[in-house]
Amino acid sequence: MVLASLVIVSHSFTLGGFGPDPIARITHGEYTLGEVAVVLFFLLSGFLITRSSVQSRSIGRFLWHRSLRVLPGYWVCLLVTAFVFAPLFHLIKKETFFIESAFAYLRGNWAMFHASGFSIVRIMLPHPVAIGGVLNGNPHPWINGSLWSLPFECACYLALALLALCRVLRRSRLSFVLLFVLLWALYAFSALDCEYFNECFSDLGWLPLIKLTLFFSAGSVCYLYRDKIPASKILFVISVCLLGFASACGSFGLVAPVALSYAFLWVAFRLPIHRFDARGDFSYGTYIYAFPIQQGLVLLRIQENGFLFFLGATLLITVLFAVLSYRWVESPCLKWKSFDFLCPIRKVFRLRPDGADAVLLPIAD
Repeated sequence: MVLASLVIVSHSFTLGGFGPDPIARITHGEYTLGEVAVVLFFLLSGFLITRSSVQSRSIGRFLWHRSLRVLPGYWVCLLVTAFVFAPLFHLIKKETFFIESAFAYLRGNWAMFHASGFSIVRIMLPHPVAIGGVLNGNPHPWINGSLWSLPFECACYLALALLALCRVLRRSRLSFVLLFVLLWALYAFSALDCEYFNECFSDLGWLPLIKLTLFFSAGSVCYLYRDKIPASKILFVISVCLLGFASACGSFGLVAPVALSYAFLWVAFRLPIHRFDARGDFSYGTYIYAFPIQQGLVLLRIQENGFLFFLGATLLITVLFAVLSYRWVESPCLKWKSFDFLCPIRKVFRLRPDGADAVLLPIAD
């Protein structure tokens, strides 16, 4: 929830026209606050989803649980964006709303991955990114710029499922370390020689793919070696100092995969908060609804009242949508986690479920 809120803070600077956010200034544009939050999303996801994969007794059930957590909320968000936010935006601008553009937005994005061309950008990034031209006067024309990271997240889930299917997850932890080192080397290549990297990897989608999977793999390594990695206050302080020094030297991205990952997980395990989500996990709804809400507030010129007022209004409205999304969409769908697809077949053939199917292990949502 903190990371989702940090994304909103970062987008408030960009969408409200308040200039670069604090992290962008500190790292000289190498990272923004929103990018730091997103890569930490992937770090945390790599840790928890690797645990989920290890505990799952079948790949099918693992993918079923991941689909229930991501897709229903995503699909409803697309519908709300297309048929609630977009008409309201056109009404605010006193422009004609063409429903065909809303349906084009749904057709182009419902499948998460996009068949608009043979490149990472065309497969992963939302298409189309707007519904009509109502946002062309805003600092950023996308109607929901937060959705760009979800296909990368789902790609990591599929890759993890494939590795689990090949028994790599259980039998070769070292493979994940080697994968992390390879991705880190590629990211260092992009940071140290950007021009040559772009010559070798001309598709613009390579850099976000490498960066996000790098942090996801860091989370996976931290989970698989959780019994070997010490929770040391000294290492935490060293990590924070390295991040500060690297920011001053313009090399924040080079040390972040190790230093930022360690510092974040150290804090996460040390925080005395254990029942924050007792009434529900509203982080996903907060992440996917904030951007279009901010775009609407910009159309209403709320940002002219100052950054804090714009941010406060965004958080208030976004949390309302996040709560409704969890109560009415995400939570009801998660109740299907234990659904047994083979139950009708067992009834016909009078088969008893084996131990693996009879016990539902706890899965990280």
